[in-house]
Amino acid sequence: MTAERLFAWTAAAVAVAVTWLGYTALPALSERSVAVGLGAVAALPLFVVFLAWASSFRSGSRG
Repeated sequence: MTAERLFAWTAAAVAVAVTWLGYTALPALSERSVAVGLGAVAALPLFVVFLAWASSFRSGSRG
């Protein structure tokens, strides 16, 4: 399994966990921690694209 696929599966698992925790009756978090968490989740796809781009240098198939 490549690093990109592993990271994508991890991101999907985190998204499912965050959604499940959001629907359960957990105490509300502070606005700052929610904003930081949403920012981190939003940055995950960009990081996956960056990993794919960086791995293209190893394989020699840029473009």
